[in-house]
Amino acid sequence: MTMEEARWNIRIPLEIDVKVRIAPAIHLKAKTRDVSFEGMLLGMSLPKTTNNASVVVRFESGDRPMQAAAVIVRTGPEGTGLMFTGDSDEVADALAMMMEPELDRLVQIPRKPTERPPNK
Repeated sequence: MTMEEARWNIRIPLEIDVKVRIAPAIHLKAKTRDVSFEGMLLGMSLPKTTNNASVVVRFESGDRPMQAAAVIVRTGPEGTGLMFTGDSDEVADALAMMMEPELDRLVQIPRKPTERPPNK
């Protein structure tokens, strides 16, 4: 079973500016293509030699800086896949707030043309 087949959480298409630190000397800026509670896909490819490397991902949630430990699980022409290795409720809460508008948009139930939206 591949990592892709072993996912437990849905991936949400979401572009977030992130900073990635690989080892002490390599610092990269990237944008995510999608995000889940388990990891994220960066919109950039890294050399295959970086697979299984530990990284630190930094991003902003509102005005709060966030940091998550991760490992590179794959890299290819579509981007670089990171799997989170830490268990931070603060990071999970920040990601949930960032993913919520896109998730709401994705799961909207289509209405019949004659139906009116519910009053709020």
